[in-house]
Amino acid sequence: MTTTNLLESLDAESRSTLQRYRFDQATFLELAAGYRDRGLDGADNAVKGTVEPPDEGSLVPLAGPGDPRRTELVARGREAIAAGHLAAVVLNGGMATRFGGVVKGVVEALPGRSFLQLAAQKLLRVGGDAGGTIPLLLMNSFATEDSTGEHLAE
Repeated sequence: MTTTNLLESLDAESRSTLQRYRFDQATFLELAAGYRDRGLDGADNAVKGTVEPPDEGSLVPLAGPGDPRRTELVARGREAIAAGHLAAVVLNGGMATRFGGVVKGVVEALPGRSFLQLAAQKLLRVGGDAGGTIPLLLMNSFATEDSTGEHLAE
């Protein structure tokens, strides 16, 4: 069975799901043809060349308490927040399988508060302390979108 025939043989519910999430059939068929023509040996997905640790000095330790750089870095962070240059992204996608089918972001992490609520509260506090706001962006999958939306609506 060809890839095109396989897509055409999908049941109505599967087709509806693909349409709802803007499945790009042309791109999918192009990628499938490339895999079919080249084979699935993983060669395209392997690192080519030498993998080495970073050069010494290219990693800078965080400025902890007592570090003279900390005051300057905190001030720069507050300025960036106040200017609206920061946002937080929560990767809230996946198939919700590790928590028994429950989306991790909506799970009660502390009494009466979910992970997403705690994240939002922290961003509100930090943003307010810096004189701005930090938008919270959620990246959902089709498996997490509905329950996350319902949770946020509550």
